[in-house]
Amino acid sequence: MSNSKILFFLIAFICGNTISQAQQYNFIKYTIQEGLPQSQVFAGIQDSKGYIWFGTQGGGVSRFDGIEFENFSTKVGLPSNYVNEIYEDNKGLIWIGTSKGLCYFNGKHIQEISFEKQKIEGIGALLQVTDSTLWIGSKNGIYEYSYPKKVIRKLKIHPKLDVFGINDFYWSKNGIWVASNGGAWLINEKVKRFIVKDGLLGNVIQSFSKSQNGNLWITSFDGGINVFDESKMKFVDLKSNPKTKKALCLYPNSDGNMWVGTRNNGVMIYNPLDSTWTQISEKQGLPHNHVRAIFKDNWDNIWICTSGGGVAKYMGQFFVHYNVSNGLQGKYIYALANDTSGHILISASNNGLSSFDGYGFQKFRRDSQYVDVKCKTILSTENGNVWLGTEGKGIVKIDSTGYRIFSEERGFSSNWIRSLIEDDEGNIWAATHTKGIVKIDELFTKKIVDSIEIDSIYYEFQTFSTQNGLPDQYVACLKKSNDGKIWFATRMGRLGYFENGELKRVYDYKNGLPDLAIRTIQFDENNYIWIGVGGGHGVYFASLDDDDLKFKPLESEQSLYSDNIYLLQFDPNGNLWAGSEIGVDKISFNDAGVVVSIQHFGRNEGFLGIETCQNSSIVDKEGNLWFGTMNGLTKHIPTQTLNTVSKPKIHFNEIALFYKPLSETNYKDFALSKGGIKNGLKLPYHQNHLNFEFKAINQSTPKNIKYRWRLQGAEKKWSPFSKKESVDYSNIAPGKYHFEVQARSAESNLSDIIYADFEIKKPFWQLLWVQFLAGLLILLLLATIFYRWKKKLEIKEAEKREKLQVENHVLQLEQKALQLQINPHFIFNALNSIQSLVATKDFKTARTQINNFATLMRGILSNSKKQKISLSEEIIVLEKYLKMEQFCQRVPFQFNITCLDFDPDEVEIPPMILQPFVENSVIHGIAHLQKKGKIDINFSITYGLLTCEIIDNGVGRKRAEELRQSRKPGHQSIAMDVTRQRLNALKGNLNFVPLDTDDVLN
Repeated sequence: MSNSKILFFLIAFICGNTISQAQQYNFIKYTIQEGLPQSQVFAGIQDSKGYIWFGTQGGGVSRFDGIEFENFSTKVGLPSNYVNEIYEDNKGLIWIGTSKGLCYFNGKHIQEISFEKQKIEGIGALLQVTDSTLWIGSKNGIYEYSYPKKVIRKLKIHPKLDVFGINDFYWSKNGIWVASNGGAWLINEKVKRFIVKDGLLGNVIQSFSKSQNGNLWITSFDGGINVFDESKMKFVDLKSNPKTKKALCLYPNSDGNMWVGTRNNGVMIYNPLDSTWTQISEKQGLPHNHVRAIFKDNWDNIWICTSGGGVAKYMGQFFVHYNVSNGLQGKYIYALANDTSGHILISASNNGLSSFDGYGFQKFRRDSQYVDVKCKTILSTENGNVWLGTEGKGIVKIDSTGYRIFSEERGFSSNWIRSLIEDDEGNIWAATHTKGIVKIDELFTKKIVDSIEIDSIYYEFQTFSTQNGLPDQYVACLKKSNDGKIWFATRMGRLGYFENGELKRVYDYKNGLPDLAIRTIQFDENNYIWIGVGGGHGVYFASLDDDDLKFKPLESEQSLYSDNIYLLQFDPNGNLWAGSEIGVDKISFNDAGVVVSIQHFGRNEGFLGIETCQNSSIVDKEGNLWFGTMNGLTKHIPTQTLNTVSKPKIHFNEIALFYKPLSETNYKDFALSKGGIKNGLKLPYHQNHLNFEFKAINQSTPKNIKYRWRLQGAEKKWSPFSKKESVDYSNIAPGKYHFEVQARSAESNLSDIIYADFEIKKPFWQLLWVQFLAGLLILLLLATIFYRWKKKLEIKEAEKREKLQVENHVLQLEQKALQLQINPHFIFNALNSIQSLVATKDFKTARTQINNFATLMRGILSNSKKQKISLSEEIIVLEKYLKMEQFCQRVPFQFNITCLDFDPDEVEIPPMILQPFVENSVIHGIAHLQKKGKIDINFSITYGLLTCEIIDNGVGRKRAEELRQSRKPGHQSIAMDVTRQRLNALKGNLNFVPLDTDDVLN
């Protein structure tokens, strides 16, 4: 071996060992570009809701939910933008100590604490001592703030404490430790001070922490680290490291190691098992070597706050990321492959081929030759050869003899290669960008050179294009199935396979495929084919056991984070990984092949490469996944788990009543400062529109959060999981309700359930006693209505019966009146008188009287059929009657009928009502005279009433009665009685009232 080669291997060996000794840490870095207000971060905590808070020097304070930063500065009430300390008390208030004073965040706003008599500056430490008091460490001593009184007072603990600035408080079993610029102080019943002469390495004490064995660690900026045994009250020897001299902060990890943040050397990690120190600095990926704070969140992520480099989040080694600083030849990783020796072959940017042997990256070299070109696909065959598909320079074959080029200049069909695959016979298949598919047959023959028989290789090319059955010449990828078939996918959404070197089948939209570019193909152990589609169509699959493939889109309650698929890759556990422009999605299945979860990994979840390259993924011989991205190379070890054991933390952001926060309504006493509501909230029936706004935090997988909820009392089932962070309920019916909401970051990683109990009171009219009373009143009302209806019905029936009776009685009276008017004596006398005229042969007079008699009878009979007749008709009948009486009576008389100042045709009266009075005047008055009689009948209208006055010169009522009784003792006038009854019956219905019935009816 030449000296140069020996030197090369020595260098490679030394470099390989150097890389193996330096572990690569993957940090997710947050700076101003990601939304952090300032790169100098001096303080950091996680609050009880899961938010991460950062205090910066000049940018104020920032709250981080895993996705976005919410920044607070002097513009919204911060006393100063220089923040040294952040602290959460047991009420959920976030206290912020700044260089110019103190404030707190109440969940919505920054509230500054104003001190009228004392001005506190340079606040460096906060500690809640009791539920009602807060200690404030400042540059001029310790103050105590009283919650209920909202007053502050200076604590007179020790005069020298007022001189030195306070940097930290720590509460241990022995009392409260105070870190100051003038030593460490232990405050209990007594005050004890520790300085350099007592064993401290420095007097400028920065922080305290407890190790797993219970010892107190103390950092000093001017001396390093001390360990103090509180049980024995003495310092313990520690195998120190000079890089920890300017120690600023401490964090005891759960693995027993102590993390120490330093001024210039990043993080120093102490392992108590072997007393060794490990450094994490900018060389290992830390954004800055000046570390001000270290803490861990609920998901085991370690946060490192730096002065100048922002914040770094360490999630463990779930993903290991490599970039140019680790030795990669370029940042764009277009293709990956496993070679026969177990190395990873890598196509990086336009720098050809390189390899990774587990220790480091080397440029791929054989016989001092190499290829510097962009390679889109790498194929490592079983015989150890390597085939490269390039963009613009065809195919490069690398074997033990060197390089062989297949290009258009050398008779190959295309210089633009997308995919390479080897079939079971050892033939190479190449997918070109625009020229279809080429099958390369490698043939061997014998030839004699210098009398020596040697093997000779030559190649035959078979091109498949649209002319011989290929549906599309723009071929995106090739893949060999488990049964040896060579499958292809095209840019136009066509899929097919070759078998035994022949094109056998093509599938298209008729089989359920979208008319979009198919970028990747994978096969699983259950004989399913999976394809990744571009243009937002996601993943499709079909069973190869079916005679005619029917492709269906991937269906799940959870969705892929992006449906623009660049690659698909199965891991050894059967999970399908889908790469896109924003990271990878891990699709997990149950034993029945049903999707049970989809988990996204992007930058916030540790997948720092972010955008994957098409079909740039492999599984190495150890089962690890490798992804080529546009930002380097990412490795995933499936046996490791992401820090997602802890479930998401969920809380109420706000509960609103009719779109107004509950804390701003009349029910503000029920609003909790940490969110949610107290028990016992009862709302009036018209205050029934509630909005619940909630938020869940998972700092490991922040973008996977989804929610479900239900309102027990109105809903029995949970809602489907969704990204919505609020829900409205309007027109809630009266009743008791229990609102529940839950979050998840993965299928089986559910948060606790948070809830809010409340009651919508019934309106007063829905109360039982009111309803009972109302029911009783309604019953009484109905009974009253029924009673009145019944009485009214009875009255109507009685009136109806009475009316019928009256009508019947009137009819009977009219019949009697008719009978009385057609008096048999009158008829007999009239006919007898007419007969005497006939006997005397006075035929003319007899005819006249017969005509009068007939007219009278016809008038009486005609009028008897009417309810009313005009007064003129009544007068005609009276005139005919009186003329007949003049003819029949022996005593002559004259009569006169007069209507005063009105037209008798316009007045109506009941028929047969006046004749009995006139007859009474004739029969009982005039008939007894010895002289000529006279009758006057006068009609007049007085006060709207018709008045009839009958005046005769007869013997008078008294003498007429005596004469009647002498002839017919006890006789009562039937006609008068009938007329009186008719008048009484018709009195209420007719406009006719006699002036004096008793006087006139005789």
